[in-house]
Amino acid sequence: MGWATFPDEGPLHHFTTGGSVRFRIIGGLGFAPELTYMYRSTADRDLLFIPNFVYEFRRNTKVVPYLIGGVGLLRHYEKYDHFEWAANGRTYGFGFGTKIFLNRRVFVAPEVRVGWEPFLRIGGSVGYILVR
Repeated sequence: MGWATFPDEGPLHHFTTGGSVRFRIIGGLGFAPELTYMYRSTADRDLLFIPNFVYEFRRNTKVVPYLIGGVGLLRHYEKYDHFEWAANGRTYGFGFGTKIFLNRRVFVAPEVRVGWEPFLRIGGSVGYILVR
């Protein structure tokens, strides 16, 4: 869960929630497709699909910093008094985070990303390692 903002005429703050699965490619490099739902009001909602690439540093420690970035699809829904509309657009974001392991498999991960649509994302996740 987290928070994101869009830089329109003024900041448009959104609550965010979503999920991702990370697949290790080689070494610290991984692939992490992500599906995120963003909610501002019943009249302003967004759905993002972003295939991210992730690079983890110091992977065999309790604190694992990482870089994340990707380019994907944004589906925007808007509703007015007399009509509704939806549009597709591109989204991209790049940032950093840190996995903090609570035990061998469970971790929390605060994260910050900048990009376009949304401009700024601040979030955190709870994760579980299936295969080590």
